[in-house]
Amino acid sequence: EYYTYGPHGRVSKKQHVILPLKEPTPLDVKNLQWSTPTKSKAEDLTLPPPPRRLALPTHLLSTVDDPVEVVRRYAGPYAQEGDIVTLG
Repeated sequence: EYYTYGPHGRVSKKQHVILPLKEPTPLDVKNLQWSTPTKSKAEDLTLPPPPRRLALPTHLLSTVDDPVEVVRRYAGPYAQEGDIVTLG
C-alpha cells in the first residue's frame, strides 16, 4: 500500500500483480473440442460453411510476449496449412 498526494489530498493506493504458478497443460490431439458458429441468416444463402473454431489455453499473455512465438508454441502442434490463427 502506498499514498499519492494531489489536488484531492492524500489518496491510498494498492497495486496487485497476477503471477501464474504453472503453464497450461497441452491439449490431447485426439480429444480436441472444435466448435462451429450457430446458424445465422447468412447461412440461408449459398455461402460456404462457417469455419470451425478451436480455443487453445495459453499462459497469461502480456506486452512482453512475442505473438509469433506464442502462436508457434500453442497453435503449432494443431495448425494445418490454410488455417487462420488469431489472438484475442
